[in-house]
Amino acid sequence: MDASLLPAEGLEAQSLGESILSTYTSRENALFNMYPLLHYGMNPEDLDFELLLAHVDSRIGLVCRTRKHLHILKDSEITIGAEAIRLRRGDVIRMGFTYKYTHDQITAFLDICGFEILKTFLSEDQTNVIILAKRST
Repeated sequence: MDASLLPAEGLEAQSLGESILSTYTSRENALFNMYPLLHYGMNPEDLDFELLLAHVDSRIGLVCRTRKHLHILKDSEITIGAEAIRLRRGDVIRMGFTYKYTHDQITAFLDICGFEILKTFLSEDQTNVIILAKRST
């Protein structure tokens, strides 16, 4: 499992929403999310990228969920292989979502799901982690 970590507490935790928004709503990230449609002929001006944040109560405490949407601003058509796909103004493409956890929440989640942590690799700035785990027997 690899994850980008949330700060556990303090001022960093308070500015969490701002941090997530600045990362996910950057022009680079928006274009990355639009790329499949751009690759097949859409113009970036015909799309609007939206990021929604929500705090969700879970078995491991409050976590932050991101959801990504692309709004179609202009009637468009893309061709993939022999198939033409029509997109109409007002259509919404609902993309993936992610959850953001603290380090303690990830380890609790793995434990609840029956995994034993074998090794943890934490980045120097403590913002990313890779965890090697196996299902407990």
